[in-house]
Amino acid sequence: MRNSELSGRIEIVRNTITKSEKRNVVTFATMVNAINMVYREMTNAQARQLAIYLCEFFDEVFNQVPELLDYESRQESKETSLLAENFMFYGYVAISKVLRDIENWQQYIPLINQIDLHKESEIWFGRVTKRGRNRLAIINSNDSRNYFVEKISEQFEQLLEN
Repeated sequence: MRNSELSGRIEIVRNTITKSEKRNVVTFATMVNAINMVYREMTNAQARQLAIYLCEFFDEVFNQVPELLDYESRQESKETSLLAENFMFYGYVAISKVLRDIENWQQYIPLINQIDLHKESEIWFGRVTKRGRNRLAIINSNDSRNYFVEKISEQFEQLLEN
């Protein structure tokens, strides 16, 4: 993972990504929880293989989602979209599982940009997002995470079929 785009972009101290955080895009807790949620139980050997795959997968994601690399773009995106949110890493890990056994899976990563990730979208509002004081907020609960993983997987699989 040392040479991965994700390396050095995981918040390991706090369980949130502050608005002023310029480099980190996901928390360690979110990554661990997302991987455990999506991939369930595995042996140590399977976990090592998964780690290698996820490094490759996230390198491709970072190449296709420029908001993850650029602070200004990330902040702008977060106003209306889930694409660059810490919470989206549940979705990215779900997509990684959908693609894992597909030959040449890398060619399908650009489909991420076709998923409906608008915070006000009917599919998310009330289940994953809600009105906050000044903007839309994310509902981060077991129910919302499970729903998000399920719906992201469904949307991505539909895009693969088309």
